[in-house]
Amino acid sequence: MGDPLSVTASVAGLLSLGLQSTEYLYNYYTVCREQHRDLAKIADQLGGLLESLRNIDQTVHTRSGRPNEQSIIQSIEKSITHSEDAINALQGEVDKFKKKPTDDWRKKAVVLGRRAAYPFKRSTLEDLSDDISDFKDNLSIAVQALQLKEHQNTQDDIEEVNAIVRDIQARSIHIDLRQWLKAPDATVNLNVVVAKRYASTGQWLV
Repeated sequence: MGDPLSVTASVAGLLSLGLQSTEYLYNYYTVCREQHRDLAKIADQLGGLLESLRNIDQTVHTRSGRPNEQSIIQSIEKSITHSEDAINALQGEVDKFKKKPTDDWRKKAVVLGRRAAYPFKRSTLEDLSDDISDFKDNLSIAVQALQLKEHQNTQDDIEEVNAIVRDIQARSIHIDLRQWLKAPDATVNLNVVVAKRYASTGQWLV
């Protein structure tokens, strides 16, 4: 088994930050989603982003790299690097949430158009939605690369198994053929005949 996929420390740090900030915001907006459809929409967007991030993070930490998977590492690093602005924007939202107790934000979770308090202003939600979409679009490159490589690896594994089966079958046929072509052992056959002969057999010829 090979070593796990190895990305640079900076990319690993960005991935971890993106995962943590997305999870924090998802948990928060999930609690508030029933109070307005805009909040439910944000919660759903964050949920989709969180799923993609978890898949990539799991791949980086648990998947055994193959010699031909350098392209996957490059795709992941490129996607995460291009998402740096979106990650920082999400973390900025998290920092604002943490400045006040969660209960204070929940008391303000009444959307009244432009009179709504941060973080429930329409402009804030629209900006957040844009950041989430940009982040997910960047990740889609890595996710597609992972899915394609997984399919290719599966096909390679199947072909390898088929080759092994064909080799075993060829060896078995070769052994059977050699056994069939092998000259009979006259000594064995003679002993069998002698063992089956009746007493006095052939004496009438004397």
